[in-house]
Amino acid sequence: PFSALADTVGVNDNVPQLVELLEHFWAQRRLARELLVGAIRERSVRVLVGQIERRLRIELDGRKSVLILPTRLVAVQMAEMLLAPIVAWLIGESRCNATTLAVALRRSTVAYLAAMKA
Repeated sequence: PFSALADTVGVNDNVPQLVELLEHFWAQRRLARELLVGAIRERSVRVLVGQIERRLRIELDGRKSVLILPTRLVAVQMAEMLLAPIVAWLIGESRCNATTLAVALRRSTVAYLAAMKA
């Protein structure tokens, strides 16, 4: 389920896929909370970090000096950055629709990657 999140590092706008994922998470809130908040969270984060890291390597075409941090650290920070608002949304800390959240996630990723460029 994390590929849409990992795909935010790509050049193509994937907001529709993010909306679909977020609507699925919302419809399956109890299961999504277990996956993202409970004991399984650490494993979920690791999976997302791995997916993001692979996509970054493809997007950067093997150029290590493009980022100011190692690719792994960028992937870790990005995974946590993407998951934090989703978790808050799922547990009811704040409300918005899936489209608004998807757009925010995409814009955050684009801005973060721009900030990490060397």
